This record gives sequence, structure tokens and C-alpha cells, in this order.
Amino acid sequence: MLSDSEAPSSQPQNETDSSPLRRLRMTLGTFLQQLDRIATVLVVAAVALDGAIWLYVGLRQRFLPDVLPIHYNTAGQVDRVGVREQLFILPVIGVTILVLNGALAYVVNSREPALSYVILSVSVAVQLLLAGAAIQLIH
Repeated sequence: MLSDSEAPSSQPQNETDSSPLRRLRMTLGTFLQQLDRIATVLVVAAVALDGAIWLYVGLRQRFLPDVLPIHYNTAGQVDRVGVREQLFILPVIGVTILVLNGALAYVVNSREPALSYVILSVSVAVQLLLAGAAIQLIH
């Protein structure tokens, strides 16, 4: 006979336990636990830089003209114009690179930790380049 603590629960599990947000938190927690301090610092730096790009573009966007140059050729001449909302492509690219490189670093970390550092360092470098591009385009 089963005791009360061993008896199967007749109540359904909490619905929030299987929510996508909870699964994302658990996945991120597992990801950060598997990485060591260097990798964690690189991930946090890349996320902070991308967050800063989102914030900078979001705060500065309303003060920009509706149409502005968004690309220059090698001679420094404007070769593409667009609406100011197109500046959000920069942080979107940053998030995409961060997620892809983070997943790749997670897979590689158990076999080759040094390679995961390189991959995550590239994510930080890409965020810095995108931040420079955002600053250059907005000024």
C-alpha cells in the first residue's frame, strides 16, 4: 500500500510548469550551468551589448527623420535609403548571431571548451560592430 507521499497525485500538474517561458528559463539555466565563468561572462557581455543596441536605437529613433541613409558605398556616398524603423535590423541581426553562436558553443563546450570561448567571443565582437554601425548611422 502506498503512503500519502507515494500516492500518485490525482490533481493535474500546474499548467505554468510546462509554459514556454518556464521551459526557456530552465534551458537558459542549464546552458549557463554547463558553461564556466569565462563563457558566462562572454554570454552576459554579448546580451548586454545587444540590449544596449536595442535601447539606443529605440530611444533615438523618434528624433530621426522619416527617411534616412542606411547604407554607404566604399566612397562614402549614400547608396541606400530607408525608413527609420529599418534601423532595428541591427539588433535583430545581433540577437540572431547571439542565439546561433550560443547554441553552437553549448554543443561544442563539452568536447572543446576553448572553441566555445572563440565562438562566444565572436558574438561579442559582432555586437560591438553592430553597435558601431548603429551609432554611425544615427549620427
